[in-house]
Amino acid sequence: MFRKKLFSLLLCTALVLQMICVPQAAVYADSGKWDGTVDLTWYEEQGGASASDYYISTPAELAGLAAMVNGKVSQDCKKIIGNKKLIKCTKVDNFSLTGAQGGNQSDTIYIGTSEYDFMGKTIHITADLDMGGVYKNGKWSGPNWTPIGGKFPMDTRSYQKGETKNVQTIESFFNGVLDGGGHNGNRPCGIYSRGL
Repeated sequence: MFRKKLFSLLLCTALVLQMICVPQAAVYADSGKWDGTVDLTWYEEQGGASASDYYISTPAELAGLAAMVNGKVSQDCKKIIGNKKLIKCTKVDNFSLTGAQGGNQSDTIYIGTSEYDFMGKTIHITADLDMGGVYKNGKWSGPNWTPIGGKFPMDTRSYQKGETKNVQTIESFFNGVLDGGGHNGNRPCGIYSRGL
């Protein structure tokens, strides 16, 4: 009887230790590392505009959500999979950037369309997402991630050089619900929403 209890205790301990000591690479195995690809196929495959719930399981699909909300993709985008007409925005010339770079300036901005702000819709994350890099010594080693909504320059190289004109500033908002489902990502994914 004592041997059975001891064996059961050792077996349970081994199982718990195995769950605790899972290597980091295994945590993200279900979605693969992001290589900078933007995948839009999930939107139309899951019902397009008529759906109320969408399910995202890869970093490329999350980048597709960002591209649709923002109406633009990063200059570092390697490949777009799916209907590129889902990425659209309105160009506004001479938009006032009051307070930008310490003064009053104006520039061209690109405003994401409300057609893809996901108002009244829910995005479900269904897997852990590896955004493909590591933040070390002030630098990100992976593909250039674009936040989901917000107001920021898309041409980050020019902006980092101190240029303030023609950096393709976007302004957009995600107005839906993002349900992370308890999943992890190895890089924060900024999401900006109006009115929260």
